[in-house]
Amino acid sequence: MNIIKALTDYRRRFPGEGDVIDRFERFLIDHDQVMDRNALPGHITACVWIRSYDQTKVLLMNHTKLGKWIQLGGHIEPGETPLEAAWREAREESGLTSLRLVDRGIYDLAIHQFPAIGNMPEHIHYDIRFLFEADGEEEPHNSPESVAVKWIDRDRLKEYTDEPSVIRLAEKG
Repeated sequence: MNIIKALTDYRRRFPGEGDVIDRFERFLIDHDQVMDRNALPGHITACVWIRSYDQTKVLLMNHTKLGKWIQLGGHIEPGETPLEAAWREAREESGLTSLRLVDRGIYDLAIHQFPAIGNMPEHIHYDIRFLFEADGEEEPHNSPESVAVKWIDRDRLKEYTDEPSVIRLAEKG
């Protein structure tokens, strides 16, 4: 995946998100090891927005370290592209076997502070998010990253999270 090319395509599809795209591009220009999980002041992460095939539910995790309901995702391993990492994270963090990628293009971008945990100081996550679908009747499982993983009815999403970027994911589709 050529990230610059993917960001150009994202800008064409979501012209109202120019500020976040500009920040991503500046980060890519200014830093060398953008996908190294130990790189500071931050690094790119791969996330997944998983909706049910019928689009009535979304899959969220109650993140162990953050203590809040968010989309699944995580760090990019050496040699992986963001899309490959998204596939891996989706499988590892949900256990779903019915996963399918909706589109190879970037579905959403988000930039946020990640708190200091252990030896890692506070830093910035540059999330590249991809859209997946799965069977909303398939039971997900927890992983070490989560306290819980569950299907949420779309119309009840705000009962679980008020995170603006998660709400935006739901509004996109």
